Amino acid sequence: RELSSAVEALSAAHLSLAVSQARYRRLVDAVDRFADALRDLGVHRGDRVALIMPNCPQQVIAFYGTLRRGAVVVQHNPLYTATELRHQLADSGSRVLLVETDLADRAARVVGSVPGLDHVLVIGEPADIVRHPLVIESYIGKADHGTA
Repeated sequence: RELSSAVEALSAAHLSLAVSQARYRRLVDAVDRFADALRDLGVHRGDRVALIMPNCPQQVIAFYGTLRRGAVVVQHNPLYTATELRHQLADSGSRVLLVETDLADRAARVVGSVPGLDHVLVIGEPADIVRHPLVIESYIGKADHGTA
């Protein structure tokens, strides 16, 4: 009976490890895909990528994907006001901004006045993330620097 319990415990531990490894593999794949997307946008080693998002799976993917690309992650508090955000983005020298859908309106008010910000990526709704590790819901190629 004790041997049976030990075997069951080992089997459960093995299954748990296998599930964790599969989840980790999916995470690594998502991180690699995001790093490739940054490469396609022309992000190079040392470039800054700004993240405005709450703690969520996409934030983890974007954070590690940026590092994988050799770029610098610039975290921004999602509670910043538009004025604070404008200052932080300009001061950081970020070339790319990744923002969560619910925060996109605030970011849209300031991106035009941030020099050097080349790309703005808006990630999708939380329901989309269940199906896809990182959903880019909309993409605005070049930020328009002529508007305030």
